[in-house]
Amino acid sequence: MRNQPPWIRYGFLALIVLITAAFLFLDPILRSRTKRDVAGAPEQDGTATVAILLIPDKDHTEGPSDPKVSVRFHGDIYPVKSAFKAANLKLDQPAHITYRVGKSGAIVVDTVEPLGTAVEPSH
Repeated sequence: MRNQPPWIRYGFLALIVLITAAFLFLDPILRSRTKRDVAGAPEQDGTATVAILLIPDKDHTEGPSDPKVSVRFHGDIYPVKSAFKAANLKLDQPAHITYRVGKSGAIVVDTVEPLGTAVEPSH
């Protein structure tokens, strides 16, 4: 292992730098593209199935601990930005969601809450 040509070490180092730069610079670009895609898209209501549910234990977690929820909607799994009454959600059970569909057809799920607790919008 010690008798490797120096170009292998430098190549490996260059690969690590390239991957790190991709995460640092491409991630914000891709996120801003998604934001532009769904900008101005009207919110829609729907029903989805809770696919992933992670509720942190408040007694063993320091700082803010938001629940992580993903839902199955139209055959795909989408992460949810915020969950209301997450303790009442059940895995593989239907839930009420609000979502937006971007110009490209990409779906972004904004909120999820148990069925029957959705607040009707005032007109």
